Amino acid sequence: MEARKLLQVYVRRLQSNLRYYLRPLCGHKTEEAAEVVGSLIDGIFIRQALRIEKADANYARTLVKECIQPYLARN
Repeated sequence: MEARKLLQVYVRRLQSNLRYYLRPLCGHKTEEAAEVVGSLIDGIFIRQALRIEKADANYARTLVKECIQPYLARN
């Protein structure tokens, strides 16, 4: 497979999984939240891969959790 097709498969699967897991948390904001989280995951992955020192998983989790807060449904 060419790189473009692989990336398309990756993006579709990531978005599908994010929508599934975010729907109970984000309600009507699920699509937008999935797009934001997916973009963060991609960006964090690239930046962490380029680091000389060991990747910081705690930093990545904290960043995503902070950025998702505005999309969480209020009970």
